[in-house]
Amino acid sequence: MSNAGSSRSGASFTPTRRASLIEQGSRQDSLWGGNYHPELDEEECIEYESLINIRPASGNPGLEVQNPAIRATIRAVVFSLIGSGRPHP
Repeated sequence: MSNAGSSRSGASFTPTRRASLIEQGSRQDSLWGGNYHPELDEEECIEYESLINIRPASGNPGLEVQNPAIRATIRAVVFSLIGSGRPHP
């Protein structure tokens, strides 16, 4: 996810794609990865795990985004640009 409130979907996040986003004005510290599952409901449709999220020096030691504020931003961007999963029955 970039600091401009955009997202990329349908493709893997590669070093080339990351470089392209940075060239377009995104900041490295604002790029996070994850997965969206439209078949799941709103509470489960976002998976906050990706190799690019491993940033021990920034307080994120593993694949999963740990910071609740960053997770909330990712959620807001995904919901506004892609969707919020399937409706509850």
